[in-house]
Amino acid sequence: MQSVNDLILAGAAAPIMLPPLEVIPDTLKPFWCFVHELGIPKYTHTSDSKYCRIEEIQAGREWYVRFEDMDEEAAKPPDWDYDEPILHVVRTNDELLVTLQKYGGWGYSDVYYGEKLIFKEAGGIIGRHVGKQEIVGTGVEPPPDGPPPPPVGFAKYLPYMLGAGLFVGMVAVAAKKK
Repeated sequence: MQSVNDLILAGAAAPIMLPPLEVIPDTLKPFWCFVHELGIPKYTHTSDSKYCRIEEIQAGREWYVRFEDMDEEAAKPPDWDYDEPILHVVRTNDELLVTLQKYGGWGYSDVYYGEKLIFKEAGGIIGRHVGKQEIVGTGVEPPPDGPPPPPVGFAKYLPYMLGAGLFVGMVAVAAKKK
């Protein structure tokens, strides 16, 4: 019989969900994600929130840290699949080997351990950083209050306006060439 890890390494779509831990080990409390939606920073999901599920593979040594990318504040409710991202975490003495195992959504997230950015803009259509590993020290405080709030007013529409302007400009140039 293959272990869960063997299935993952053999190319299984996602690790099989294990029962979540009732009590989060202090070592894992500093993990958090800053979820982006359409390129705009939106939500901070911490390891001790309902948007994270921690599963123990090997007692005190190996875990899956799974985050949900959607938020109840969003127009679309969460699907609670906890696969944006899935981190495979292995403790080695005073360090953690963190592997971005999978990112199931189309959006992306910045993954942190305390204040250290581990994976910037992880996920997306191309699965950025999936399979990559980082080592972090365990002497870290839990996450800060989070990054600055998303832009409000005119600023929150700026990326859309720039994109629309570029598109209209390209159409105009193409039409002029005909």
